[in-house]
Amino acid sequence: EEKPKLVVRLDKIIVSNSRFRFENPNKEKKDVGVDFADIGIQGLTVNAQDLFFDSDTFFVHVNQVSLYEKSGFVVDSLACDFTLSPVLLQARNLLVRTPLNDLDLDFSFNYDSMKDFQDFINKVNITTSIRPSVVNLTEVGYFAPVMFNMYNRLRLSAEIRGTVSNFKARELKVGIGKTTQFRGDVQMNGLPDIRETFSHLSISSFITTVEDAREFRLPTEDIYITLPEMLAEFGIMNINGKFTGFYNDFVSYGNFSTGIGDFSTDILLRVDKNNRIAYDGHLAASDFHAGRLFNVDENIKKLNLKASISGSGIAFDNMRVMMDGVIDSLEFFDNLY
Repeated sequence: EEKPKLVVRLDKIIVSNSRFRFENPNKEKKDVGVDFADIGIQGLTVNAQDLFFDSDTFFVHVNQVSLYEKSGFVVDSLACDFTLSPVLLQARNLLVRTPLNDLDLDFSFNYDSMKDFQDFINKVNITTSIRPSVVNLTEVGYFAPVMFNMYNRLRLSAEIRGTVSNFKARELKVGIGKTTQFRGDVQMNGLPDIRETFSHLSISSFITTVEDAREFRLPTEDIYITLPEMLAEFGIMNINGKFTGFYNDFVSYGNFSTGIGDFSTDILLRVDKNNRIAYDGHLAASDFHAGRLFNVDENIKKLNLKASISGSGIAFDNMRVMMDGVIDSLEFFDNLY
């Protein structure tokens, strides 16, 4: 005989300044971040309606939630239509404010079981539509501690599919720092270890500066990207094209408009552990002020060229370059050739 199902319906729920404690003594406790086997919540305030529970599926319309979890994770306000089942966690029309984030999105987490949250980065599949929001990745650290280093404030909208470690982002729009704006599509496999992450970027528009790149924090021991000082000469860069590979070993099919001229590339670039750069491919430049880039602008100024190029180094005193092509024009010692 089939057992009767447990069905619960509540029209309205009000909880004010309450506490919640859950502990699984059979699980080893975590020192950092939210521990789903050892949860301690204080200051829990809930205003919700239309709660429905049927055996293993839970739905509720949330008007307001705020809380403090013992790990330090804080929710200032949260509202959504929330669904939870053994294989799905979903929030539609989700509005969230935390100390560092202001989010407007729909998302769903798909998983085989709740155990998958113990390896959230690799096992929980995410589908999300992010409307224009403010995101700071450091708060992801409460669920994936390696992300605590990524204290970066981003302005973001996107359609994202996949896991944290292997995802695709379509119609991605990002603003960060004083200048940087990105529009395009991104696929990344290997996060959170940025050094082992393979990326494919299809860029409609990417405006940035070396200053912004240097201030972007990574989930690594080094935290910051090291870039040669001479690249600051580029000023504000506007880039479009495709980039495929690792951050230090990639192929660039791109067009670059910079403060010292324009150039385009079809080139393979590698950076070794000592920050030495090697490259091989094709390069074209238009009204490009090479003298400023290599700090020899008293002798060399603008040039126009199309060439095959291979070599290493980008500082003028350690460059080793082989080039086969045509220099259409060159300003050399105040003469135009």
